[in-house]
Amino acid sequence: MEQTDWENTMDNHILNIQVKDFKLKLLMSEGQAFEDLFCELMSAINSDFRKVKAFGKQGDEKNDGFIPSKGEYFQCYSPEDISKEKTKKYALKKLKEDFAGLLENWNDRWEIHSFSYVINDKYKGTPPSVLDELAFLKNEYSKIFFDLLDSKGLENIFKSKLNRMQRREIVGTTPAEIILEMNKSRIIQPPNDLDILGWFNIINDYIEAKINKLTKLRIQNWYYVDNSYSVREQCIEDLINLMFKQEEMESKFLEVLKEKYTSMSHLWSEYFKDEKDIVYRLINNIRLNEFFLFKITGFDYQSFIDESISEIIKMFNVIVNKINKTFGLNSLNTIQQTFEKVNKVIGYNKNQKFLKLNEILRDIKESKNCNSVTIFKNSKDRFEIDEDLHLYFESCLCHYLTLNGDVLGGGDIVKYLIFNFESITEDALTRFSPHFSTNHIIFLERFLNLNDKLEIEKLQKRSNIAIYYLEEC
Repeated sequence: MEQTDWENTMDNHILNIQVKDFKLKLLMSEGQAFEDLFCELMSAINSDFRKVKAFGKQGDEKNDGFIPSKGEYFQCYSPEDISKEKTKKYALKKLKEDFAGLLENWNDRWEIHSFSYVINDKYKGTPPSVLDELAFLKNEYSKIFFDLLDSKGLENIFKSKLNRMQRREIVGTTPAEIILEMNKSRIIQPPNDLDILGWFNIINDYIEAKINKLTKLRIQNWYYVDNSYSVREQCIEDLINLMFKQEEMESKFLEVLKEKYTSMSHLWSEYFKDEKDIVYRLINNIRLNEFFLFKITGFDYQSFIDESISEIIKMFNVIVNKINKTFGLNSLNTIQQTFEKVNKVIGYNKNQKFLKLNEILRDIKESKNCNSVTIFKNSKDRFEIDEDLHLYFESCLCHYLTLNGDVLGGGDIVKYLIFNFESITEDALTRFSPHFSTNHIIFLERFLNLNDKLEIEKLQKRSNIAIYYLEEC
């Protein structure tokens, strides 16, 4: 089937992105990282390429990699900055020593027909002295072909010698690939692919079950109950059992995707791997004493659990939105639950500040997740909240308090919040009873400077508080 103009455009777009990503890898690579990148590139080009691993005093005997069947040898050098005089001198010295060592150690094993000095000049250019030495070696050893491979040369190989799939293995999947592949699939077959749609339904159930098991680990389900350790361990065991059960499903799902949508397969494979890392990191750390947990992660129990669940939800929703948009379907459901800590600026139009305040309070009421509400206002402000809200906060167990932020000042506001809401001290020496429900903190004016706000962000990692900053648009 001939490619459309749109597909050709997308192919070129993907190639440009992959080349940019490869160039970035070159610019970021030094030493062993560059050698690994080069060997990965050469292995993609020629299956006969062999990387030589250095062992002890023997080292690699001046051979970073070679193609035995052709007698082609490669030696890598990737300095931090090739333009420095000291580095130029070392590059020349290394070339001389590496070739001499190669000739001594390898020529009798597999005769040398070609030697390439692979230098990551990071697009700054190769020192003339190195080029002169290569020319000298060509004259000295006329039966051996000498070559220089710099950053631009490696880029050209990556661009011209590899196909898109091979380039993907080196730099990863680009969003444009997924869009192109799925649109091609929609041309080849209708989007009501019953097999894939069936799997999407399974994935919906899969993530719902996973989030359900994860939320069972939230502290309100075990922290204060009798035999809290046993209850928590049962929640962990249930989660681990679900992970094992779903591993087989993941493998089958990825196999199905590989047959039709390789880009989507790669995307889901990365998601499952990252999700597993987060879940097992959570399991391992949640078993620690809370003091140790805080020292290691910077979070108290509840914040660490919620942060982990939030990471999974964000990753899942990103991939779902991408697939639904490009596949033209809405068969995968995004997760609407949120466990992220609220810390946001809310704009309001002139003279609408207290109207906006009432909107926030109504949202808090409807969330049914409120331990307290603290409003920091200007001492000159006079306002009343809606009657039904006033009755609600008076009658329920949610504490409602207004304080004069301008009188207290930023430093004392921060001290007040720490004193009242932290579940563990910043030095990890003292622990307090955690709040299951959220404490909502609302600022009607700019009472805090940047450092004060940073302190409050740190406090959110060891407390259950939501922060709202009202600012006039």
